[in-house]
Amino acid sequence: LKNDKKPVDRETKKLLDIAGELEDTSIRISSLFITSTAYYSIREYDASMKYIDKTIAESEKAMKEDDASGYNYWRMAKYMKAAILTTEKKREEAIVIYDSVAQEAIVQKDPYYVMESYRMSGFLRYEEGKFEKAFDYFLLSLSGGSYLSEEVRKNSTFIYSANLALHLGRQVRAPIDVEILEAQLQEWLGDDWRKLVDGSGMQQAKARRRGSLFN
Repeated sequence: LKNDKKPVDRETKKLLDIAGELEDTSIRISSLFITSTAYYSIREYDASMKYIDKTIAESEKAMKEDDASGYNYWRMAKYMKAAILTTEKKREEAIVIYDSVAQEAIVQKDPYYVMESYRMSGFLRYEEGKFEKAFDYFLLSLSGGSYLSEEVRKNSTFIYSANLALHLGRQVRAPIDVEILEAQLQEWLGDDWRKLVDGSGMQQAKARRRGSLFN
């Protein structure tokens, strides 16, 4: 894959040159993000990180200027940076990134990404075998997701967080705490909550943890 760098260098330079000629914040930021993604796809992680940091810096400027596109690009860029860090086994740094997105998502009144960001931090803790911390993160994820509609909760990664929260709760919490969580899940998901939560997600998560997802 490394042999693909020269054509990526050439094509991304064209993209950045064209974007640089246009006075459009959204196009400029998206060109940086696309460039980072291109390098990530060929495992040129240093180059990918260089351009994702530029994407973050430009999107933060846009956010300060109340540009509507700023937050969306910032959020995507932060997730890309966390993915690069995770690939390089820098999970603590990745967790810091996901936590920062969750905090900004609260400010932006974006409950989906509060849920999703804490879920990602929880999964990384789960992979490390830090079940107490992972459980706390999955509770935060569920709390964020509780602000979504029931339909969205039933058809999103809310179910995944619920599944792992229950699994870990049975290991690290008293039975009464698990009962409280189960009652809350029934309130959030309806009477069929157990059928939804006890699906194949847990088996997939276990397999991914055994196989070390981020090889």
